[in-house]
Amino acid sequence: MRKILIIEDEIELLDEVAYILKQEGFDVLKASDGIVGFDLAKDKIPDLVLCDVLLPQMDGFQVIREFKRHEVLASKPFIFISALSEREERRKGMEEGADDYLTKPFTREELLKAIDVRINKYEQMYSKFRFLFQNENNELEELKSEVRNKEQSVRKMSTQFKTLQLLLKEKENELMAETLKGEESKNVLKKLNVIIENELYKSTDAVYKGNVLLKMKKYLNEKSLLLNNWAAFQLRFNHVYPGFTEKLTERFDTLTQYDIVFICATKMGMNTSQIAHLFNISDDSVRKSRYRIKKKLGLKREDNFVQFTHSFSSN
Repeated sequence: MRKILIIEDEIELLDEVAYILKQEGFDVLKASDGIVGFDLAKDKIPDLVLCDVLLPQMDGFQVIREFKRHEVLASKPFIFISALSEREERRKGMEEGADDYLTKPFTREELLKAIDVRINKYEQMYSKFRFLFQNENNELEELKSEVRNKEQSVRKMSTQFKTLQLLLKEKENELMAETLKGEESKNVLKKLNVIIENELYKSTDAVYKGNVLLKMKKYLNEKSLLLNNWAAFQLRFNHVYPGFTEKLTERFDTLTQYDIVFICATKMGMNTSQIAHLFNISDDSVRKSRYRIKKKLGLKREDNFVQFTHSFSSN
């Protein structure tokens, strides 16, 4: 049952209009002044309002302004009823947002026609709005579904990316070990070539040649052990300090593999003697290497090399 609010201070007219509307099956609400009418509207939310212009407490223009400020009542059909028939008053009522204007006295047919037109127009507008709102909701749900699918794809890609990163890290470690082997193999071959050139052809004595071969074998064994130590050390270091060597080589591209391992060993807290044992060199050679590497890193003589290695990852 549609609900109509009548705000009219002429009690006789108020009752008459109410009677007509009840006969037509409307649920009727009545108020004799603007304040009571607006309070009643907020409480009951009518489907349409018939409001006199000249009212005590709050006139019709003030009432409609309050309606237009209200979130729910603003869209409800609003019809002025008044004895004021002048064009200026009618225009003012329409400017305030009224949907229609009935001039007293009006007939039963004029009243019902005005109400029927406004309610039908409102329902058409509401149906259109509901249709648009439903379409927007459907589009919003489709968009949400698409976003969820995208999020799932991103999470899957992120997982795959992390897996690939781990595999890449393993391959980089393997490549690092192979690089160490290659560098060391070249050094061993160079050293053997020097031994052969300086020693092997100095004498034709078989015993001497045998001693030279034994010396070469011993050298190869020592270098093989050193090579394995280097590779194992590099793999352990990359596991403990991921990304350190990459940052180091990106910033200082003149560092050799020896330099990198030397810096890594220092970062791990190895002292001069331990580094000397790792590289199978003397303590003095370690100190000379440290001085040479400091120059490559752009450090001054008084700069602390150990402190640099420990703080580098945060640079």
